[in-house]
Amino acid sequence: MPGSRSASSTCIVRAIVKSSARPLVGLVRRVALPISAGLLASGPRYVEALTAYRDGDPDPILQVFADSAVRSAAEGRRLGHEVHGIHAGWSEILAALDEFAARAGRRVPLR
Repeated sequence: MPGSRSASSTCIVRAIVKSSARPLVGLVRRVALPISAGLLASGPRYVEALTAYRDGDPDPILQVFADSAVRSAAEGRRLGHEVHGIHAGWSEILAALDEFAARAGRRVPLR
């Protein structure tokens, strides 16, 4: 089944990236990069690269995985900033509500 091959290749890459092999130490510390999302976005290029790999040429699949890892890291960074912004916004709202409750003479536990 074609889907299972791509899923298994993604699992292998994830295991390699998260391994403690000397060249990769510290590459990914706390999270697993969603490389598969980048591979899915590559669509036909990924399939062509898999075909080339099966024919003995590893360069295209390595390039696709590298591009996907870079894209995944950038997306993770963007999402991290977005979550930080949401948290900061809610912190401001909660502080304002806490201040309002204090001025009203009653203490409302908001946190």
